[in-house]
Amino acid sequence: MVSDDYYLHEDLMEEIMVRLPVKSLLRFKCVAKSWYALITDPSFISKHLERSNSISKNLHLKLIFQLFSQYLPVTISLISNIEQPRVIRNLELPCSTNDLKWILVYGQCNGIFFLCGDYEGDVRCLILWNPATKEVKAIPTSQRQPKGINPTNFGFGFDPITKDYKLVRFPICPVEKNDQPLVEVYNLSTNSWRKIDADVSFFEFPYSYRGPYLNGAYHWLCRDLDEINKFIVSFDFSKEVFKIIQSPPGITSSPTENNLLTTMDESLAWFVKYDSIELRVEIWVMNEYGVESSWSKKFVVRPFSESWHILGFWGDNEILVYENISGQMISYNFRNGQRQRLQNHFPTMTMMDYVESLCPLGGKGKYQKI
Repeated sequence: MVSDDYYLHEDLMEEIMVRLPVKSLLRFKCVAKSWYALITDPSFISKHLERSNSISKNLHLKLIFQLFSQYLPVTISLISNIEQPRVIRNLELPCSTNDLKWILVYGQCNGIFFLCGDYEGDVRCLILWNPATKEVKAIPTSQRQPKGINPTNFGFGFDPITKDYKLVRFPICPVEKNDQPLVEVYNLSTNSWRKIDADVSFFEFPYSYRGPYLNGAYHWLCRDLDEINKFIVSFDFSKEVFKIIQSPPGITSSPTENNLLTTMDESLAWFVKYDSIELRVEIWVMNEYGVESSWSKKFVVRPFSESWHILGFWGDNEILVYENISGQMISYNFRNGQRQRLQNHFPTMTMMDYVESLCPLGGKGKYQKI
């Protein structure tokens, strides 16, 4: 019979290890079979992720992706605002940069990022990437999707029912009148695409747009075909259905390109930038998810520079903006108007929350073009 002291020892060991960084845990997998079993156990991974989320929120950890251009290489930087805006370290892009024309970051979920890149010769790469474990998963090409006809949009997230990661893909704009666009879902567990019966012909995107994952769904900022009304379209990864969430009241005069959909304290948040005589930004928050009457205007930032591009929240009272003129990031406190500049230059960028995660992808090594 195993004594109670043994179980206490195991519990204590787990409490210690759940506080360790991913880099240490990956090394400790080789120490003993029991350690390997613990570190790869789904319940331990979930517990470690929960703690990592708290740490990342306190440190305001973000990944900054400098989007690719023909003249500058792609760079990925991990930044923090715990004391002052600073770069912690730079990360290596998980795919080959040879002949890379551009790369888009479509989302982050549980520390896993979904990246889409285009190479010379119309070769597209889709990958899932865990920066903490350095694991990469190449997504196979769908045989159903037509090539070179219509740009494609994606959503990435986690199905809380099946505990599976999924991608959804569909055309950004309707293909033709009376022609229902093809919508497909990719399951990480099966590593395959499948067609679903869903209609996305009633809305369009002003451009390829990324949005937040929240409450088991991915969200995009869209407009109707008359280009008048703006709203949110969500995709529920468990039910695999699209839903519409109406915009806050009165958001009509601002172009969709000046809007940003993100999250604030586990709630949907909508930035609206108005290019008028008095440049200003309104920040709306949906206090109860899915309840359109719960939209409330939390902040109004004025005056707001015309050259500023909003990247998102950075802490409770701050936002990060990209200044087009100087090519720098600025931390702006919208309560007292104070601002700080990051010394590093980041031409044309996007920003994502960062959390260390042990979540596996089933991939091996570094990605190569397919």
